[in-house]
Formats: sequence, C-alpha cells, structure tokens
Amino acid sequence: MKRIPFVIVSLSILAFACDLSTTTPAVITQTSVPTMANTQTSVPTMANTQPSAPPTETPVVATDTPSGPQANVTCNELSFYLDPLVAFNFTCTTVPQQLVGIGAHPQYTQVTLTTYQTGSSVSPEIDVFSVQSYNDNFPPNGISKFRSDLLALILGGTPGDTLPYLNQLESAQIIHAQYQVLQVPSGAGIRYLTEYAQNYAVIDNHDLFYAYQGLTNDERYVITAILPVSNPVLPNHGDTYPGGETFQQFSDTFNSYIANTKTQLDAQPPATYAPGLALLDALIQSIHIQP
Repeated sequence: MKRIPFVIVSLSILAFACDLSTTTPAVITQTSVPTMANTQTSVPTMANTQPSAPPTETPVVATDTPSGPQANVTCNELSFYLDPLVAFNFTCTTVPQQLVGIGAHPQYTQVTLTTYQTGSSVSPEIDVFSVQSYNDNFPPNGISKFRSDLLALILGGTPGDTLPYLNQLESAQIIHAQYQVLQVPSGAGIRYLTEYAQNYAVIDNHDLFYAYQGLTNDERYVITAILPVSNPVLPNHGDTYPGGETFQQFSDTFNSYIANTKTQLDAQPPATYAPGLALLDALIQSIHIQP
C-alpha cells in the first residue's frame, strides 16, 4: 500500500476511517498459528478439526460432473469449488481468537488461496466467522451494525459512499465498483471491487480487490472473501499520479478522480478483469456451510 503522511488525508477519507479503527485486518500474517491441516481436495467431506501441524499447500483437483462442479476445498464448516483458473492450491487454518487490542476478533476459519492468478498487496482468502462468537466476546453490540447494514443491502437497499466490510483493514475504503447482490446456497451477500488506503491513492492493479460480504440463511455465520483483481484500464502500480499531476493537483481533484474511476470500472465487461468476475462469482456461489 502507498503511504503519504496521514495529516494530508481529506475530511472525507478521515470520515471513512473512523468506523474502521477497531476492526481486524482481513490479511492474516504467517505468524498465525493454525490448528488444523488441509483436507484432501478430491474428497468432498468436512475436514478434521483436531489440532495438528501447520497446514501445507494442497493442490486443487478440478471435478467434472453433469450437475456442475463439486466442492474440491473443505476446511472446518466451509466447502466450495475452486477453479484452477483462479488458484491451484490453498491452505486451511483455524485462526485463534484475539480478544484485546487493535484488530480483536473471535476464532474463525480461514482458507488462503496460493498460486493465485493475480499478484497483489492483499492476501486472497475466504473467512468464516461465527456471529454468536462475535456477540459473546464483544458485548453489548457484537456485529449488530454490520449485520443490519448488510441485510438492508441484501434486501434491495441503495449502496452508500462505503459498503459493509467486516474484517477491516487499517485504512479507509476509498472506492467501490461493480456492486452486486449475490444469492448463494448458504445465504446471500454483496460483492464489489474496492481499494483501501490511508491517503489520496491512485486506484491500481496492485491494491484493487473483489470483496464479498455475506450471511448464511440462519444468520449463524458471516462469510467474507477478499480476492485480488486487475484490469487493463488501471495502472499496475500507483507510483505516479494520472496525467503527470503533482500531489497537490491530484489531491485537489481527488473526489472527481474517484468518481470517474468508478464509472470506468463499472463500464468494463466482467471478462476483462483477471480473474474474470464470473469465475469469482461462481466460487462464492459454490460455498456451502456445514454447522
């Protein structure tokens, strides 16, 4: 992520960041201690949850059945189909709870996709959080605001300047594009493309990602995903400002720049993104949760 002294951030960016200060980054570092190993992806059964050695990469084996692809990834209560066009391997981890400090969170399930198609500053992963664990460990409100905001959108509400994002980054959501409500076998949610920053940042292929935020039908679990994406209309890195502008010129017109970039990204056909948005939607729509 690009960094510019925080004092230059506009009031609008500060406003976005205010709601994000106490939530946890979606990207879990390699220092997190896993408590379970990978399952064999060719066997569509739930993984053993007994503690074991740290996970190793597991190859994805594509399936071909008349009724559609069968799950080739299982991890605790989570299973889904991972197309090799998105990633070849994955690791399955039970992330221990962290109940104090910045980024506090309950224990949760995390699948990290390795050998992913697109390089990025964010880790491609799918996470499953227990709503009850949040409510028990973080009273009195738990994730009630996130839940109510998300449900309003799933039921047809109009997106605002920022969209719900449970596993927060230590920065602000500065753009969202390609917004859509997705129905999945286990429930429903929203997907969109976004980028987070602490400054007047250029939207680029290094930091843009596909986000999914969803609830199971019984509202027992929150399912989230961050999956890097790129598009030819964006620069690979935001090291220089558009049109050779100076920082001052770029910051003075930042709101217009974001609005124009959102319009441009919304106009791009789904197949022009890498991975294609249809591939990522299919991954999300294949998710099943076994309580």
